[in-house]
Amino acid sequence: MKILALLVLLIFSALAAEEEIEVVGEKIGHPLRDLIFHTFTKGEIIYVYGSSTSGKSSLVKNFSDTFPEWKVVSTRHLKTLYFVKKMERISRKEIKFLSKHYDNEEILQMIEEPGQIILPKKYIMSIEKLNKIIRNIQEMQSKQEQLVAICHPIEALHFVYSCAFNLSRSGSKVIIDNLDVEGFYRYMILHRIHCPLFTVLVYCPPQHLLSRVTKRNKQSLNIDRGNLRSYLRPFETFFQIYGSLENGFPIDSICQQTFLQTLKKAHTLSQKQGPELENPLSTKTWSALEMYVRKHFKNDPQILLYSKHPYDILLNSYNLAPAEMIMELKQIKGLDASID
Repeated sequence: MKILALLVLLIFSALAAEEEIEVVGEKIGHPLRDLIFHTFTKGEIIYVYGSSTSGKSSLVKNFSDTFPEWKVVSTRHLKTLYFVKKMERISRKEIKFLSKHYDNEEILQMIEEPGQIILPKKYIMSIEKLNKIIRNIQEMQSKQEQLVAICHPIEALHFVYSCAFNLSRSGSKVIIDNLDVEGFYRYMILHRIHCPLFTVLVYCPPQHLLSRVTKRNKQSLNIDRGNLRSYLRPFETFFQIYGSLENGFPIDSICQQTFLQTLKKAHTLSQKQGPELENPLSTKTWSALEMYVRKHFKNDPQILLYSKHPYDILLNSYNLAPAEMIMELKQIKGLDASID
């Protein structure tokens, strides 16, 4: 898992959202004809979504550097904060101690991979101190099953989305990134929220998705093995977001045979990765995966890709550098900032 620093401002904003976590239960969606908005937020929200490795994080980072007045809500960082805060309830002593030596993403990585220990950044310490760190890590890891029992993915998304809407409610401008937008729309309907929303779909052609994850993994082998990614993760999310729906929203046209060749290469590479990087697609045989692709795209020789959800602007991160994507946003949104 990539090690990133949590944004201090988001931590304080997320604390308000944390109080809502325990009261989230199953809710029944209301027909749109009966929908009455109970909450109107003030600050504009730019929602960036797209498949894994498509370039969302690079866009958001460069956007934040260019427009510092916009608050960044990182889904990845806040989900990590959610799980760590849950872990504190069953392993408070260990988490408190380990937080002096590790950031939240490092702690979560060790929780997810029992038996794996990340060395502290402070390399010079006594054997006694190092042994104490290891004992606390092992004690924390022994409670993984308890953590799984009290965590829920919908609850984690509530933690993220409520943070974004709390910021918007206070008048802050917000930019948020996530894999898909469906959960965000569902959250707005369930909680009857209306907000000034602008959606950005970031797209990258399949063969370039594989090139990016291959490059990232080569770098990770030398720098940070915790940042290794499954070769099939981009394609798993690709199927979740894009399809050949005739009533969808057009994105691109790709050759199915070329797509299959790229996917087969990714599938072959994934078989050489360890079990910790196993992906649902990697567990399929190639013949089953090929059949799945042909069924998903109706076996058309030339695939017309569509997004399952509408978007305000489509940005191809292969054709456009992050600064160029921001320029597109700047022009369409009329944002006031200079881009070097």
